[in-house]
Amino acid sequence: MNRTVCLFPFYNEEHRLDKEVFRGVFAQNISVDFWLLNDGSTDQTLQLLEELAGEFQHVKLVNNPVNLGKAEVIRRGMELACGVSANTPEEFAAKKGYDFIGFLDSDFATPYYEFDRLRLIIESSNYDIVWGSRVKLKGWNISRNIVRHWFSRIILTIINTIFGLEIYDTQCGCKLFKREAAQQLFANSFVTKWLFDIEVFIRYKRWSSVERLYEVPLVQWTEIKGSKIKMKDFILVPFNIMKLWWNYRG
Repeated sequence: MNRTVCLFPFYNEEHRLDKEVFRGVFAQNISVDFWLLNDGSTDQTLQLLEELAGEFQHVKLVNNPVNLGKAEVIRRGMELACGVSANTPEEFAAKKGYDFIGFLDSDFATPYYEFDRLRLIIESSNYDIVWGSRVKLKGWNISRNIVRHWFSRIILTIINTIFGLEIYDTQCGCKLFKREAAQQLFANSFVTKWLFDIEVFIRYKRWSSVERLYEVPLVQWTEIKGSKIKMKDFILVPFNIMKLWWNYRG
């Protein structure tokens, strides 16, 4: 078994799922395992994922027949990859889990080579979490919707002030975790639907007395049309921040 597994969440991606891109990634990266997490898709996504998983030994399909939401489907995938779902000590020993578990958005807004760059960092370091940061630097290719960008900057400034995170970009869908950290941070369901990344960092701050975190500016990130986040989700953000404060206060 490879040391690192990359989780891809999918929900009704039939018209956005580029099989040839995935085939290229899987064929060129046999040192990493890939898990395709179907989140109760109602279109042809499951059939497409079955086809892809059947072509490569290091690609596994994890089918959730009921829609759980991105936060929960990733959380359950992380638990499985950590090996904590074993029922007996013998079973746990047989499936002790990956050393490093990461996830990446299936639309490849973050190209896979960026995930691989972060993988090499966490595998050769003592960091608990390594993640991508969509900071726009001169000469680097970061393409974001300007309205969503500034909205997220305002919200993250508030979050950082309340919880003292001091993180530039919590929401980038490219993150890797050391197994011990993942076991702690994904053990319980999340309070919010779209701000679970923030919860991960809040939980980490409570769990670890020494911060082993590394935020890596991405060279390339491109916003892809068809995001599952709608305007109502942005409207509910202040209420979700209050939920975070209420649940993690003190």
